Amino acid sequence: GIIAPAIIGRSPRQQPLGPLVLPGTYEVRLSLGGREYHTTQLTVRADPRVKVSMEDLTAQLGWQRAIAAGITSAHDAIEALRTLRQQLADRVAGAKDNATLATAAQTFDRSALQTISGLAGSRGLTSNLSALENADMKPNDSVVAVLQTSCAAVANSLARYTQVIQQDLATMNAALTAAR
Repeated sequence: GIIAPAIIGRSPRQQPLGPLVLPGTYEVRLSLGGREYHTTQLTVRADPRVKVSMEDLTAQLGWQRAIAAGITSAHDAIEALRTLRQQLADRVAGAKDNATLATAAQTFDRSALQTISGLAGSRGLTSNLSALENADMKPNDSVVAVLQTSCAAVANSLARYTQVIQQDLATMNAALTAAR
């Protein structure tokens, strides 16, 4: 969305998405199709009005990256499970008279839906990420406690996703193979 400009005429009208880089000098390369067209240096400076140590900014960025990784992993897992559920529905649609296959499909679908529900809880990470991006300071102890709890919940949901893929999907594939 549009943000209020910090410096009239010099601030971007839209906030970039995701964690920002730390102050420093970076090398930027423009490449396309494996061919490099241009390289230049880019210096990012800290807002002179904000007095935050590099250590605090680094801690903040570490949490931002962890949260962004959790959001991405949860999203990818949800999409993978949605795809598997659709593929399963397509494959067992004509096999309604096979009770074993129908039961295996229902079991897998139930596990997948429960896992999607757990992974959807990662949406709370988005508000945490936004709060971190808008703060010019190291997260305090209470914020860190919330972040640890949120990240642990996503890690548990991702572990459940792995279990569904490794065990429940294998069981489902065995039932599909047996039903030909």
